Amino acid sequence: MSSAQLLNAVGRAGRVERESEGWILPPRSRKPTNNDFDLVTPGDDYLDVTSALVDESALTQLAEAEDLLRESADAIFA
Repeated sequence: MSSAQLLNAVGRAGRVERESEGWILPPRSRKPTNNDFDLVTPGDDYLDVTSALVDESALTQLAEAEDLLRESADAIFA
C-alpha cells in the first residue's frame, strides 16, 4: 500500500456525518523502526486535491440532488 493509499484509508475510517475521526492500526510483522514513518509520510505531490465541485454547473447539480433527497425524505415522513 502506498503512503497516498494509506492516507486515503485513514480519511475514510470515520463514517461521514457520524464521526469526526477514525483510526487505522496497521500491523507490523517486526519491531517498528524510525524508517517506517518515512514509508507512510506522503510527499506534497500526493496531497494535491482537485475538487469536482469547482464550477457553477457542478454546484447547481449538487444542490438539485440535495433538494431531491430532502423532498424524498419529507414525503416519507408525511
